[in-house]
Amino acid sequence: MKDYTGKTVYLGIHVHKNTCAVVAICEKTVIKKATLPASPEGLVAFCKKFFPGAPVKSAYEAGFSGFQLHRTLEKNGIKNLVVHAAGIEIAVGDKVKTDKRDALKIASQLEANRLKGIHIPSEEREEKRALTRLRDTIVEHRMTVANQIKALLHQHGLIPL
Repeated sequence: MKDYTGKTVYLGIHVHKNTCAVVAICEKTVIKKATLPASPEGLVAFCKKFFPGAPVKSAYEAGFSGFQLHRTLEKNGIKNLVVHAAGIEIAVGDKVKTDKRDALKIASQLEANRLKGIHIPSEEREEKRALTRLRDTIVEHRMTVANQIKALLHQHGLIPL
């Protein structure tokens, strides 16, 4: 295993529900590609196993998974950015999208310092936001069901026009 002590390793991470694609770059060279189970602790273990002694910087697209991965990486000494999907540059005509290609784009742009992170809310703020959004969704569903019931009753003549 190569020694990366003193060299910065840049990780591009493309997160899905069950897996994440990871591409590691050091000194403009791809040094590792992997598909890992979607586990923050597993990603930290991956970094410690393959890049001991190296400062690691990582980035991933904001999305469904929230900020738990970000918080876990930061707690374990890995500098991380969560970036807006539109903030990742793509080449004109580059229509092929795969997880590893996306992870490679993120890693290379992170190394070139061309990515800007988004605001990360506190855990308390994120929990309050999730609760508010859930309530809004339930109210919307309730209204939809009430309208469907009224439409059915009108259809069968049980409610006069």
